[in-house]
Amino acid sequence: MAEIQRSLGRSGLATRRSEEIEIAGPSGEDSYRPTTNFLAVIWRRRWVVIGCTIAALIAGAVYLMKAPPVFASQAVVYVQQPVPKVVGDEFATPGTGVDYLNTQCQIITSAAILTGALQVPGVADTVCLRGIDNAVAFLKSQIQAQPAKQSELIYVSMEASNPQDAATIVNAVVESYLDYQGQQHKSTAVEVLKILQKELDQREGELQATQKAIEDFRKANPEMAMRTDKGNIVLNHLEELLDRLTQAQLRQISLTSAVEESRALANDPDALRHLIDRLQIAPNNTGPDADQTLMAEFAFERRHLQDLLDELGPQNDSVVAAQKHMGRLQAEIQQAAQATAQHYQELLEQESQQVSREVADLQNALDKMRNSVVDLNEKEAEYDRFVQDEQRETQEIDILGSRMKEVNFTEDVGNLSVSVVESAKPNPMPVRPKHAQTMAMALIAGLMIGLGGALLRDMVDQRLRSVEEISGVLDLPVLGAIPHMLAKGSGPERGQEIHLHPRSDVAESYRTVRTAIHFGVSAGQSIKTILVTSPAPGDGKTTLASNLAIAIAQASRRVLLIDADCRRPMMHKIFGLNDQVGVSSVLMGKAPLAKAIQKTNIEMLDVLPCGPLPPNPAEMLNSQAFLDMVKEASQIYDQVLLDSPPIVPVTDARILGASVDVTILVLRAEKTTRRMAEFAREAMFSVGASVLGCVVNDVPRGKDGYGYYYYAYGYGRQYGNAYVEKPKGGNGNGNGHATVKHIGPPAPAKKEIEA
Repeated sequence: MAEIQRSLGRSGLATRRSEEIEIAGPSGEDSYRPTTNFLAVIWRRRWVVIGCTIAALIAGAVYLMKAPPVFASQAVVYVQQPVPKVVGDEFATPGTGVDYLNTQCQIITSAAILTGALQVPGVADTVCLRGIDNAVAFLKSQIQAQPAKQSELIYVSMEASNPQDAATIVNAVVESYLDYQGQQHKSTAVEVLKILQKELDQREGELQATQKAIEDFRKANPEMAMRTDKGNIVLNHLEELLDRLTQAQLRQISLTSAVEESRALANDPDALRHLIDRLQIAPNNTGPDADQTLMAEFAFERRHLQDLLDELGPQNDSVVAAQKHMGRLQAEIQQAAQATAQHYQELLEQESQQVSREVADLQNALDKMRNSVVDLNEKEAEYDRFVQDEQRETQEIDILGSRMKEVNFTEDVGNLSVSVVESAKPNPMPVRPKHAQTMAMALIAGLMIGLGGALLRDMVDQRLRSVEEISGVLDLPVLGAIPHMLAKGSGPERGQEIHLHPRSDVAESYRTVRTAIHFGVSAGQSIKTILVTSPAPGDGKTTLASNLAIAIAQASRRVLLIDADCRRPMMHKIFGLNDQVGVSSVLMGKAPLAKAIQKTNIEMLDVLPCGPLPPNPAEMLNSQAFLDMVKEASQIYDQVLLDSPPIVPVTDARILGASVDVTILVLRAEKTTRRMAEFAREAMFSVGASVLGCVVNDVPRGKDGYGYYYYAYGYGRQYGNAYVEKPKGGNGNGNGHATVKHIGPPAPAKKEIEA
């Protein structure tokens, strides 16, 4: 049986190992990262947050008590500069803008203004300037001048320990600034007038020189006198020649094409006449009139001939004579048509020759005029430049004249207009330190430091805190959580909690673990031997083993509880047994198993104590004799539970884990760390142990981190078909325990763990 279970454990280990490889990260570590509930972390570390907040508030209060009060005083100055334009926009002096106001602020805090302020009566006697060697440097570091946004105001302010000193010094600085501006701009109007007059004289001299140059140029070039409103006559004549030449060339091209066309129409007088009309040529009318007469006569004779034919017949002599006359007329008409066509063709050739001569004459006249026109253009351009200079200089003189009229000679035009809008006054309320703001900042700083410290401390703290975290870190199911026991009882009392206080929430949690073990076993899998162990001492594994054994026994199962902790055995103390005979006696052959097992006051629960402490516990537990003893016990009892030493300090638990069917790992709430729990799990897996799950022990009450709310509760007097009767001074069985009496017919026992 043990060999089969060990093989099942190793196969389970291989399966679990493959699953761990699948979820492992790139670094080979477990990819699980517990989800941080910040509210839960803050609540756990609330005293860190509260302490940091209180410390910050105390520090803020101390600062407010120690920091001297600082008072501020401020004056408002209005600055405006109506400076006139000198010459055009490019020479205009800019008005008051942001840059100009910044310049005035620099002037206010300059050494010259501050030196003048120190000369004002009463300034040197102020408290803040007593004992100051370099008063100007001190004032330069204290006086502030800032321009207002989108306005022409300047705020002059100072902070001092005495409110009267701050107001006195600020007013003195403003007064010194006003005096400086009055002296600086006393002669502005005279200087502006001098600039305008000098510029006007220069422009008038340039205008006279330009006008004299124009007159001399006209005298040297008489042809420039031919200029009219429509321009120069020579240039106009040249343009006319160009137009006539262009038109003549176009007609020449048209007539040349018409002559070629007339040669193709030599026998078509009508087409030639149409061509003559299209070219607007006046023909000689002699030829065409004769043609018209012959045609009219021919038409008359044809009608006369037709009448004769109708009247006399074709054989009549008159008809024959008329036909001959018609032939002569037709021949004459043909000759006249040829003469007319030749006449039209001669007209086209004559017109073409005449236009060609006209083109040649115009081209010769244009060539002769071209040279004189080029020279005239150069002189025209030079003359235009003189005229433009004259117009520009005249315009500038007019602008200067208008600018001089704008200057007010009776006032100090151009002076910087400075006026005090608001004088500095003593302010009885200090500006620093600000109590509300300082305490608010201290509160915020304390909360931030406290929250950061709480989160940091929680990150450094590796203790397991929730069921989800335990399940994720260990990849094991959580079989149950045992709440903290309220009563500070002795070891035996805590070991029999489920027997002594069956209606307590602790007892119910042990029953929950019993049920979880039953349903945690796969269908068809039989388990007889269960090992209860923990990563480190003090985790409560022994208490869990004894109470779990009692819970299984109460389910009508025969249970043997073996104390396999051969280093610090506790089962004989919990159940009040003799430890002279036990596991070590059986393994050494000093006593048989049946005589080493001892009865307890709990029905169906027997205990095999450790017996005398052996010198070599690990070697004794790793022997074949121990396997045979466990096998023999599993054949006698329905369930065998083994309590072992912790996993981390010694190797006994690993040996026992490889010898039993399943192992239950006990973790202590708020104590067991992630690293220790992982080490314990890996240690059991390394020997092929089959870990069924883990139990969280000593869960703090009122904390829901483990998924439970624990508080004192009861079920009333009835518990199933039984009730608990507390004896007076004892229970009748010699151990002072409560006795469970059944009322009515006994209920059938439900087997929760099947073989």
